[in-house]
Amino acid sequence: MLLDRIEDRIAHFPGKIGIYYVDLSDGQRCFCGNCDVFPASGMVKLLLLLGLFYEREQGNLSEQERIILNEKTCPENEDPATVNGGMHYGILRYLDFGLKLTVKDLYHIMMIISDNAAFNILLDRVGISNANRTLKELGFKKSKINRKIRVGKVHDGVENLISIGELVSFFEKLYNRQIISDEASRDIDKLLKEHQRTNIMPYYFFEDLPIAHHTGFDEELLLDAGIAYTEYPFILCMAANEADTRNSENMMRDVTMLCYENSIDINR
Repeated sequence: MLLDRIEDRIAHFPGKIGIYYVDLSDGQRCFCGNCDVFPASGMVKLLLLLGLFYEREQGNLSEQERIILNEKTCPENEDPATVNGGMHYGILRYLDFGLKLTVKDLYHIMMIISDNAAFNILLDRVGISNANRTLKELGFKKSKINRKIRVGKVHDGVENLISIGELVSFFEKLYNRQIISDEASRDIDKLLKEHQRTNIMPYYFFEDLPIAHHTGFDEELLLDAGIAYTEYPFILCMAANEADTRNSENMMRDVTMLCYENSIDINR
């Protein structure tokens, strides 16, 4: 059984771990691990994306609205300390002030290359309270946006949070085109397929297998979650915390392959 094979693989894995699998052909599902809620790290960008698309659907936000990069919208650009300790993931911090980017430009940059500054700019535009209200309406009870991304800085214990179980429910609804609207679901799915961090779920498949997913990582923290569009599609959501990220990466690659093999075996 898949559950046994995954448990064997993670038997001696240190730290906190959560792995949730759903076969979308026959409904088989399993959970392995000792934790459901994790610091969200970069996965918080997926949560904000839902807030953005909800505001778009309600007519409160235009994708063509332009936001100017300046000291107010992107203060990280002028702070040398953030190069090594803050906004070091992405490209916006390298761009000159005065550039006008659309909301659509920014959320593509945020999701495809996981740009931290783009997240912070869009969070200011949508608002934390609005984003969290949307998340609750979409069924997220444990997952929450609590702050901007400031990598490597002290947050007084305040973390953005993500639930592996809630991610699974989200991806099931996304697969069935039930997130916000059919159009929004298709747009989100397409965007997630363009995510460029391919060292975990897509690792063994190169470009042969479309995977709509997003990732998150920080010191001793790693997350990857999405839909693998194999011949028999499946959802896989994984998180590991308080463990060496290289070990977590190798473990998640192996678990992805186990799930892929299982999806083939049970549907033969």
